[in-house]
Amino acid sequence: MITFVTIIVLVLVVILNHFLFKKLINHLTLYAFSWAFYIILYDLRLMNYPDIRPVTWFVILITFFLFILGIFTVFIARKVFNKNNDVFAEKKEREFSFFKDDGQILKIAIYFFGLIGLYAAYHHWMELIAKFGSITKVLLNANVIYGMRVSGEFGGSLPYLYTVAYVGVFFAAIYTAYKEKLTFAAVIPMFAVILKDTASVGRTGILFAFQLFFFTFFFTRYALITIKTERKKNYKGLVIGALIVIIIAVSAVTLIKTFRGQIETYTATSRSLSKFKNSLFISPSMYLYFSSNPVALNRYLISEDENLMIGENTFLTFYNFISKFDVVRHPNFYPKGYYIPMWTNQATYLREIHADFGYFGLFIIPYLLGVACTFLWFRYFETNNMKYLVLYSFLTLVVSFAIMLMITRMAGFWIALIILLITIPIIDKLSLFNSERKKNKIQILLSNK
Repeated sequence: MITFVTIIVLVLVVILNHFLFKKLINHLTLYAFSWAFYIILYDLRLMNYPDIRPVTWFVILITFFLFILGIFTVFIARKVFNKNNDVFAEKKEREFSFFKDDGQILKIAIYFFGLIGLYAAYHHWMELIAKFGSITKVLLNANVIYGMRVSGEFGGSLPYLYTVAYVGVFFAAIYTAYKEKLTFAAVIPMFAVILKDTASVGRTGILFAFQLFFFTFFFTRYALITIKTERKKNYKGLVIGALIVIIIAVSAVTLIKTFRGQIETYTATSRSLSKFKNSLFISPSMYLYFSSNPVALNRYLISEDENLMIGENTFLTFYNFISKFDVVRHPNFYPKGYYIPMWTNQATYLREIHADFGYFGLFIIPYLLGVACTFLWFRYFETNNMKYLVLYSFLTLVVSFAIMLMITRMAGFWIALIILLITIPIIDKLSLFNSERKKNKIQILLSNK
């Protein structure tokens, strides 16, 4: 019954999306599909999960409808002010400033941030090798390193420098969408993230980078098709590039899972799932990872026993910073775990905003998220301003990670966002300057002839 209702809601969302956004990849479909995926997997009951209470289903549904209400609010407001809600209705003359010089400055930015990320990853690996003796011993002690990272015993001497690789990933996605193929430069930032997360025995950073690339790529493509151009489409290059990025990301996550070692024997696991305990892609730990979050949310709503500072989850990075000056107590880097009957600490973003702001925040934040995402959707496609692409892509990340956690907990989220908002205008001006310089050079050469 739960799966049936979920599929019905999903179909209705797809129909609604056709009339509202016209494109498949956006904050509405990402919210709906990510939650539906977890809920349907939960309903398979391949683990002996406790039943989710009706009040938890109510919270999940009402917050989803409030998110949709936020979307409708923007559409209705635009209708009132006689604005066209179809941003793809007609071709635009305005081109992105980033591409005035054929993306030359953008390519330099990708190398710059990608190589800094590579240096940070290399430095982290050197520290681990010095501690454990060799690359082989580092990989064999992956589970020990993971425990050290979680307990805060080892984070490297350059803990935040690698996050600039996310800036490179963002620019790489734009460049790939423009060039319609995956270039060597575009791979460097992703490779830097993978190297660093492999050393840290983590997967969230890779997932974050992959989704940032994925969303930014599609949103750039959506904008490019609205611009009048004589360029031929290279769909073959785009498909090949997309497959390469997916293979790289999946392979990296699988490799980390292999070396870290996962508990694959749970007493609550069904016999059919137990047969896959030695599988890389389908295993009890993977099923737990992709189905337990709504159950953990249910367990949290039963207890409501987290005593946090206002906004501690949402603004964890800022609390961590000011705690160094003894202004507030040092926050916990990782959320509290719940036994369901296996331990897991991911209970969706609803747990975190409720723990941060109570029931008021639980119901107002999904609505405001819907409003903000939809507003930025229109601002970006109407202006072709990269600043709005940055803001929309990062808010979309909040939506896509909502089924797991509040991704704003992650320091890299804020660092990359701030750096991008600072560097976007600089690259914009440098690209225009470079374009004019090239034009003047051509004119001088022609006049000399």
